[in-house]
Formats: sequence, structure tokens, C-alpha cells
Amino acid sequence: MKIMYNIKKIIKSSTIDYPGEICSILFIGNCNLNCKYCYNTDLKTLKSLNYYENILPELINRKSFINHIILSGGEPLYDSNILSLIDNLYKNYFNIGIHTNGTYPMHLLSAHNKIKFVGLDIKTSPDKYKQYFKDTFSRVYKSLQIIEKYKLNFEIRTTMDENYLELDDYIEIAKLLNEFKINNWTIKKQRYFKNDKLNIKNILDVEQTLNNNCTKYVKNIKIV
Repeated sequence: MKIMYNIKKIIKSSTIDYPGEICSILFIGNCNLNCKYCYNTDLKTLKSLNYYENILPELINRKSFINHIILSGGEPLYDSNILSLIDNLYKNYFNIGIHTNGTYPMHLLSAHNKIKFVGLDIKTSPDKYKQYFKDTFSRVYKSLQIIEKYKLNFEIRTTMDENYLELDDYIEIAKLLNEFKINNWTIKKQRYFKNDKLNIKNILDVEQTLNNNCTKYVKNIKIV
């Protein structure tokens, strides 16, 4: 009996989600967190697509020029069938990447030898995970340890959002990354502050903090 995967939508080609590669993105429904800036809240209401009839055949047909797949969400590692999906894609010789909030390290550990890339979102400073994200930091820390131990290709990202981050929080995240000798950190501008307009003062303050206080811990910080 075929397993029904909770894939809610697909982007057939992207040049920005898998570093250095063109990829397809499969969006897995549901998430264990409820970030205010999430741009994929519609996943909860969409019907699941038929993986075997509507997704896999097209991925295979396009494999000669797109053989990298990103599993995103929601939170893909939250899904109970995600390891089966990873295994199926792996057996079809796709290069698999995952975008994750890091709160399911045991799934990451189980799939580490089949995953080529991890995009890990650090939401706020370690101490504030208890306030905003269900006290999940210990699991995020474990995911960082797995990435380090198995030398996985990765990107650490943080979304610039004043709901979860004050200026000192960026410094604390930088110290955390320094603990793992991580030299690259991507900061994503949040476009949903106020009436979908960028809060320019907030961005300038963050940029100053990153330049003056964080680069001593993380050498390369990129704002996108």
C-alpha cells in the first residue's frame, strides 16, 4: 500500500532555495510552530497532492535538468511520513535538501545520510525560545550538533522580525553560531512588519548591530 504524503504545493523550479543549484520545492503541510511572519499559512487549508500520480512522474521527467529537491513547509520534519518520502526521493536518485526549524533532530539524524543540504532557521536567541517557540531550543541545539558531527552542507538563516528579535538577540545568536565555528549567517528581511512595508529604521539598527557587534563572532553575515 502506497503512503500518502502531506505535500500541499510544489514550485517546479527555483534558483534561490538550494545554494548553487536549480531545484524543485515540495511544501509539506502543517507545522509545530506558529511564526507571525510565516508566508505559508495557507498550507493548512490546502488539499494534499497525489505524490505518485501528480508529482513524482513530473520530477522524474525533469530530472535531466533539475535533480535537486527541497522539502519545505510548514515544517517538513514534523510530518510522520517524512522519512518515507526522503527514502523514496533518495531511491529515485534525487539530491535532497531540507528547510527546517530544527525542532525535530531525531528525524534529521535518521535521514542525515540521504540529505545533501540543510537550511536551518534560528528564530531568536536561545533564552527567548521558551517565550515564543514552546521551549524548543534544546532540540535546535541538537540539530546543530548533528549538522556539525556529520559535516552536512548547511545554511543558517534568521528572519528579521521585531516580534521575536531585539538587537541583543542578534548578538546572542552570533555567539551561539561561534560556538559551532559557523562563519556564515544569512539574515532575511521581513516584509510584513506594518502594512507589508519594510520598517527601515529597524533594518538600519539591525545592520549596525550586525556590523558592530556580531561580526566578531560570525565572519560573514549576509542580509537578503
